[in-house]
Amino acid sequence: METEAVPVGSLWQAVQDPRLIVAAIGIASGVLGAAATAMFKARYDLRQERRLRRQRQRDLLVAVHAEILAGVGASEWQVGQAEYDYALANSSPFATADDNDFVFRSALGELALLPAPVIHAVVEYYRLAAQSNDLTRELRTPEFAAQEPGERTKFIKGLMTVVDMQRAAGERAITDIAAYLPDMQLERQSVHFLERRRAAMTRARAREASRRPVGGGAGSSDDGNDRAAHDVSPDDPNISSKGAE
Repeated sequence: METEAVPVGSLWQAVQDPRLIVAAIGIASGVLGAAATAMFKARYDLRQERRLRRQRQRDLLVAVHAEILAGVGASEWQVGQAEYDYALANSSPFATADDNDFVFRSALGELALLPAPVIHAVVEYYRLAAQSNDLTRELRTPEFAAQEPGERTKFIKGLMTVVDMQRAAGERAITDIAAYLPDMQLERQSVHFLERRRAAMTRARAREASRRPVGGGAGSSDDGNDRAAHDVSPDDPNISSKGAE
């Protein structure tokens, strides 16, 4: 069976039919419009995702900075000369672990948000904080109490060394975070906070010393763990940051 050939002229006339041309243009416009819409939406979603990620990263860094700064303020006092002398003079010092790093614990699933310039110092600080807490808890165990005085003193020296390493790691971390977020002026906030805390602790020590009977006595205490000193807040309205000057 032979197929009848369609004249070329007929095909050309059909192609030139305005209705076919309009239909073809409509189809092409629809396809191109859908593709452009999808492309622009994908780019918008990506920009939004990046913006939200940057904002979440900033929020996380500021929160971690605040938590580490508080830890540095505490450990700075704990490794002071008075505390160190007390710890070595008392083979069974009283101390409690500071398990209050709730920001870090709540952000464990988001550590990938921390930028490379700060993550090493941050992780190092929290690792040393966990180690110092573990060592502090050991002070209350029967195994520690059963050790010879010399062994207990050696253990306490090791604990004080870890706390000092924690303090140094914390200082590096808050410096790195402040450098990464220069517009937040975190460095100035750090200096102000530490000055206020040092003033608060110094004033607390002075108040405790003024209450202590002259020459000591049964009610006196110089164990380096006075509650007035440890519980004082840098936001105490009776304490001014001028006290650090």
